[in-house]
Amino acid sequence: MKRIQMKYIGRDLLILLISLFILSSCQTSDEVGLDVKPSDQINGTLLDTTTVKTSTVIEDPFITNGLLRHPLGMLTDPELGETESDLALALALPLTDLKLKDLPILDSAILVLKYGEEFYGTKNAPYTINVHQLNEKFRASDSYLNTKAWQYNSEIIGGVSVNNFNLTDSVYIVKRRKGIPDSVIRVAPQLRIPINTSFIVSNFLKADTANFHDNTKFNNYFKGLYLTLERTPDLNGMVLFNLQTDSISGLDLYYKTVNGTTVDTVDAHFSIASDSTAASIKHTYSAKVQSQLNNPNQKFDKVYVQPLSGLRAKVNFPYLNKLKALGDIIVNKAELVITLADGSDAVFGAAPRLIFYKTDIADQRRFLPDNDGIDPRSLSDVNFGGYYDSTKKRYVFTITSYIQDILSGKLQQYDTYLAPIFTSADRTALHLPAATGSTAARSILNSGSSTSPYKMKLNIIYTKLNL
Repeated sequence: MKRIQMKYIGRDLLILLISLFILSSCQTSDEVGLDVKPSDQINGTLLDTTTVKTSTVIEDPFITNGLLRHPLGMLTDPELGETESDLALALALPLTDLKLKDLPILDSAILVLKYGEEFYGTKNAPYTINVHQLNEKFRASDSYLNTKAWQYNSEIIGGVSVNNFNLTDSVYIVKRRKGIPDSVIRVAPQLRIPINTSFIVSNFLKADTANFHDNTKFNNYFKGLYLTLERTPDLNGMVLFNLQTDSISGLDLYYKTVNGTTVDTVDAHFSIASDSTAASIKHTYSAKVQSQLNNPNQKFDKVYVQPLSGLRAKVNFPYLNKLKALGDIIVNKAELVITLADGSDAVFGAAPRLIFYKTDIADQRRFLPDNDGIDPRSLSDVNFGGYYDSTKKRYVFTITSYIQDILSGKLQQYDTYLAPIFTSADRTALHLPAATGSTAARSILNSGSSTSPYKMKLNIIYTKLNL
C-alpha cells in the first residue's frame, strides 16, 4: 500500500516540477498565432485545429439605473440594424424647504450633463437633443431594466443642437454667487441644454411651496425629465454621459435678486445622479442578424457582439475532451484568437474591448480562472486580453488555466460568451450584462466556421508527460 502511495506522490511531484519548469520559460510565437518574445519560446506541441463552435445570441436585459455611463442616441448600422436609447432622469432638491416663490426674476434654466468619454458614430454631424417631462414617477429605489418603455409628455420643454460632442475640452462658464462678484470658471466637459423659462416659471416658481419640502414630495409632484435624440435620415450617433457626480449634472436655475440698487444673479442646482437615471434601449435587427437568431444551429461566417443588451457570441469547444486520449498533458499556453470580419469597421469602428466569460451548470455567469481575482493563477486584465489590436485587427484571450482545468477534469465545460464592454470597466462585474451598458461600440467577428483564413481559432501548446 505504501509503495502505491509513494508512486502517486512521486508522480504528482514530477508533474509539478515539469509544470514549473515549462511555465518558467513560457512564450509564444507569431508563426503559430501566439504572441511571445523570442527569448521565451515555448517547447511543446502546437494544436491549432481544435473545433470552435460559435453562434450569435441575444444578450440578457440589465438594470440601467446606476450605470457608470448612460447612453443617449440612435445608431443605424448597415449590418446589424437600429439601436435607440433614451434617458429618464429624476431631480433632487438643492435643499429642504426650498422657497422658490421668493425668487423674483428667473434669468435662465440649463440642464447640465457631464460627458462620459465616449461618442460612437458619425462625428461632425447635426444632432438635436430634446427634453420632455416624465408622466410617471422615477423611483430611485426601484430597478429599471433597459427594456422599460417610459411614459412622457410629447411637448418639448428644452433642447439643443450639437454638431460635435466635445468630450475632452473643459467648458468655461460664469459662476454666479450672491453678494460676490461673478467669475469665469472652468468646468468638466459637459453638455448644456437650455430649458424653456416659461415651463420653469409655471412648474417651479409658481408651484405650491409644499412640493419642495423634501425629495419625496418633490418627486411626487415633478416626476422627472426624459431625453430623446431627434430622428433624422441616416442618424448615426450615441453619446454617453457620466452622471456619477451629482454636483455637476443637474438642472441649474439662474435667477436675480434685487436689494436696493444691488442686483445679484445666483443659482439653484437640482442634482441628477447615476442611480436616478435610467436608459430605455430598443434594438431593431436586420434580416442578417435575425436569420442567425432564428437558426442557432446553422453555421455562419460571422458572429455579432453588440453592447447595450444587444448581442453576444456563444463559443464552445465541442471536441476538446478528445485531447485526454493523449494521456497526461501540461497546457503551456492556450489562446483564443478572434479576428474582425473584413470590412466590418468601414462605417463603425471595432469595439475597443471584449470580455470572455463562462457559465456554470445553472447558467450563471462566471469568470474564467485566468481572469478570476480569487484564483492564484489569475492574470492581469492586459495579460488576459480582449483589447482590440488595430494593427492585426483581432482580439486575443489567454485561457491557459481554463483549458487545463477542463482537460484535468477540474472544470466541466459549459457555454462561454464574448461581449463588448467599457474599456476601463471594473473587473468585479465584467461578466455581467450591465457591463455592456456603458459603451456603444460593437464588433463583427469571423466565426469558428468562417470560410475566411482568419476564422476564430483556439491555439494550444502542450507538453505530453510520459510517466
